[in-house]
Amino acid sequence: MPAKKYRVSLTESEREQLSNIARRGKSSAREVKRALILCQADEGLSDEQIAEALLVGASTVSVAVACSQAPAGHARWTLRLLADKVVELEFADSISPETVRQVLKKTSSNRGRRRSGAFQR
Repeated sequence: MPAKKYRVSLTESEREQLSNIARRGKSSAREVKRALILCQADEGLSDEQIAEALLVGASTVSVAVACSQAPAGHARWTLRLLADKVVELEFADSISPETVRQVLKKTSSNRGRRRSGAFQR
């Protein structure tokens, strides 16, 4: 099994918030799926295991970096920053910002939104 690129460590409060999203049924399907992805990642499952368990593609699990806090000195993720991060994390040897844009478009991700869709702050 390949080493995980990201380690998810949720606080008890975050875990409870995500569990509530998954149980209540008042959130969109996308928000529920993201909450479940984060909970399973917190339990130590690999991206492949999470994708298989939730019947989603591996890219749905791994695109979570776009929903995370932007790097220091930046208000939000840009396509170029995301492309650089993909190379830094060794997901690919090289990738263009346009390819990142196409992947994000397929997942309906929005880097400019205040909420990532995983849980409200």
